[in-house]
Amino acid sequence: MNIFLYLVAAVCSCKCFLAHSLALPYSTYGLKTARKRNYENDASCVSIQQLEVFQAQFHNSVDKDRDGKASFEEVKHYLSKYNPVIKDSEVGNFIQRRDINGNGIIDFIPDYITEVVSPSYGLSKAKEWFQLEDSNRDGYVSRDELIQIAINVGLSPRDAQDTVDMFYMTGDKNGDGKLNWEEYSSVVM
Repeated sequence: MNIFLYLVAAVCSCKCFLAHSLALPYSTYGLKTARKRNYENDASCVSIQQLEVFQAQFHNSVDKDRDGKASFEEVKHYLSKYNPVIKDSEVGNFIQRRDINGNGIIDFIPDYITEVVSPSYGLSKAKEWFQLEDSNRDGYVSRDELIQIAINVGLSPRDAQDTVDMFYMTGDKNGDGKLNWEEYSSVVM
């Protein structure tokens, strides 16, 4: 068992460890960011078991060298599963929006944990994901694009089809097999 996970979970008492982890190691930048993003009020406690699951997800999806940090290249590789022609500027923006402590990478703690425990999925993140999933950049996210993405991130072809049809494609109001921004946003927001 990773002793680091025990230490993080131990901080989780009446308040969530996120408020403390932002305050302790990251100087005033972390505190300002926490207040700005209001994580002190909406963070949930996380058990050791949940941390272990989140850590495994982080390693399996983006942190390939398992150092607890997702570098630019690791994030680019991960995002290329969504859009094979991802631009460096898009990768940089993706990292910047999640980089709480401002070190230019996505750390397991606080960046990734904050993202999964207290997601702030608003209009800007929905647009970000729409643009990532629109791999041919035609202004639509097609059923085929979504199925390919689901397969790329590890679903079987059958599960990918079922997931896309039961979740995303319920927003396809005109039945053309693709989602424009309005249709996409009605599903994800």
